[in-house]
Amino acid sequence: EKAKTSGVKKYIAPLIIFFLIAAVALMGFAANILKDLPEISEDSLKPEILTTFIYDKDGNKVTDLHGIQKCMPVKLKDVPEDLKNAFIAVEDRDFFKHKGVSSKAVLRAFLANLKAGKIVQGGSTITMQLAENIFYPGETRTDYREKIKEAYLALKMEQKFSKEEILEAYLNQIYFGHGAYGVQAAAQTYFGKDVKDLTLGECALIAGTANNPEVYSPFINLEAAKKRREIVLNSMVEEGYISQEKAEKAESEPINLIHPEENKSYKYPYFVDVVVREAQELLKKAGMDHTELYRKGLRIYTTLDPSVQEKMQSIYGTRGQFPSGSSGSTVESAMVVLDHRTGEIRGLVGGRNYSSRNSFNRALEAERKPGSILTPLIVYAPALEMGYSPAFVVDDAPVAYKAPDGSIYIPKNKDGKFRGLITMREALSLSLNVPAVKLLNEIGVENGVDFAEKLGFALTSEDADLKAALGETSRGTTLMKLAAAYGASANGGFMVEPHTITKITDYQGKVIIKVTPKKKRVMSPQTAYLLTHMLKTALGSHEGGAPTIKGNAAAGFSGQAPL
Repeated sequence: EKAKTSGVKKYIAPLIIFFLIAAVALMGFAANILKDLPEISEDSLKPEILTTFIYDKDGNKVTDLHGIQKCMPVKLKDVPEDLKNAFIAVEDRDFFKHKGVSSKAVLRAFLANLKAGKIVQGGSTITMQLAENIFYPGETRTDYREKIKEAYLALKMEQKFSKEEILEAYLNQIYFGHGAYGVQAAAQTYFGKDVKDLTLGECALIAGTANNPEVYSPFINLEAAKKRREIVLNSMVEEGYISQEKAEKAESEPINLIHPEENKSYKYPYFVDVVVREAQELLKKAGMDHTELYRKGLRIYTTLDPSVQEKMQSIYGTRGQFPSGSSGSTVESAMVVLDHRTGEIRGLVGGRNYSSRNSFNRALEAERKPGSILTPLIVYAPALEMGYSPAFVVDDAPVAYKAPDGSIYIPKNKDGKFRGLITMREALSLSLNVPAVKLLNEIGVENGVDFAEKLGFALTSEDADLKAALGETSRGTTLMKLAAAYGASANGGFMVEPHTITKITDYQGKVIIKVTPKKKRVMSPQTAYLLTHMLKTALGSHEGGAPTIKGNAAAGFSGQAPL
């Protein structure tokens, strides 16, 4: 008895030492694998890349902005039950039972891998897949050491977050191909609708696509997508989420895909291009990287009036609204609708044809000599500012001026006629050249040029010439600058900086940029009132009476310039 006891005892010590060494080795092995793991925080579930949205003046969504990747997070309550159940049925049937790692899934994967002689299944739960998407995006991870890391992170995530939070994050970050991250982006990419409007068949197809978008994307292989949809529906039947009858009905649903390119064009392209440029400048001024426009899920609230913009685009889309150019060329045009009181751009079209994003925008970029459209602002407005009355009389008669270089300048009216003594109001109304040149000479060319520069026109010393009365300047100007300058007349003498954005918020609605446009007085209230009244007369002479637009008094002026 004593001999037996002493024999056993002599093995106990070595066994204890062996197990201690094994435990230490195992701990060291685990520590080596689990070293340098990323930290799990409250922000871990937030997607790194979010889609930015643009809204009109009334807060209605106009379009979205994103780079190669498109991500539009939605709340779990807005995801159809069928879509949640489809993912759980096909990806992780024990999702609501396990604590991050499923022993059943691991055993199934082990047996499948043993049978295949290589790793063909990973046994990953939804939580493990989410951990991979968050902490190791874009990596193909089949090594067992990497799977151990994912399992450990999944266990930690389950301790920190609820099942609902994990499922919501998973559905918002899983990749569906074609740059779409999350179920909302997938619904819009494939079906052109919000996720809440998906049918059972569409839910099954989307859930099936996530397994391998390069294989199961309906854009790439429609038949493979249908077979995968059938597998998802059968899994839902097995789990009791739907009846066999519902599954068969969903299998027979037609797959109404939108064209892959349909998401790539904006409804209001010229306007959106301007919004993008303005947003990038605002972000830069705020000390932010302009690339955040496509990554941080910003909310950009604009001045757009869709009814105005659509009317403008309708006009520009009608060929009969424009004359034919020589040799079949396109006669180009641009248009801006500006609220002179606030500087808010309500509508904008930068040309007859929009070819690609950031197309040449004639409203902002085409610098053309203004011609006589500048006359009211460089001649009549400064004259009024200096105390001249609209009733001031000018002699519309032949005249010649000697230039400093010895040349002779003889202004002429467009119709070649002269009308004798005529008031400023009448001269402007009839767009007469001779009285305009005479009046600029009367008030002093420098005064006219200085006044025009206050309105934002870039003039040079070369423009200190009587020809400036007719807009014959050395440098061109843009339609937007003209609109802002004329707007000052209707705004009591204040000119407000034109803009398309009112504010930018983060994806949670916190305001990060509030736009306060520059506002400055460029003429007295009296000058503004008198000039506007004279422009009413000018427009009325063309319209045959007091002009109105939908019951509102209107003022305006037309001009010509040599090209």
